[in-house]
Amino acid sequence: MKLIYDCDNTIGLAGKDIDDGLTLLYLGQQTNVDLLGVTLTFGNGTVKQAVEQTNELGPLFGLKLNTYAGKEMNSSSAPISAAGKFLVDSVRKYPHQITILATGSLANLAEAAQYEADFFKLVARIVVMGGRFKQLTVKNTLVNELNFSIAPEAAHCVLTGGAPLLIGMA
Repeated sequence: MKLIYDCDNTIGLAGKDIDDGLTLLYLGQQTNVDLLGVTLTFGNGTVKQAVEQTNELGPLFGLKLNTYAGKEMNSSSAPISAAGKFLVDSVRKYPHQITILATGSLANLAEAAQYEADFFKLVARIVVMGGRFKQLTVKNTLVNELNFSIAPEAAHCVLTGGAPLLIGMA
């Protein structure tokens, strides 16, 4: 399976989530997954933090990770980000073959769709982890759902874009 992992990895930072880092470790051990690249977004932290933590994680565990930074939250700069460009170039190169696993904000995918009108038609499927049906409390702390709510316009774009979707909800 050709896979692009779009995440907000902050493993290693105090008080931040570890799920994306553990997912990278898992994906790195799968022989049936061709991890084309890791596009990094905001959510658990900033894009800068996600890039730094992911670039530290790879060598630490012997993973060869090609990382591409997205735009920071509320950035309106015109040039396409490295993440957006990589997503567009990849689906053009491998039409209908790429699965995107998205576990952070959906800003990179929405940006790619701005630059490639057929982006969602060229993706094989998008697997999104983001959402829950009821209030979640961990150790007496309310956990706010971020993946959809942190970039609601991007979430709307992805959810209505027409790509085959699989949505993980808690």
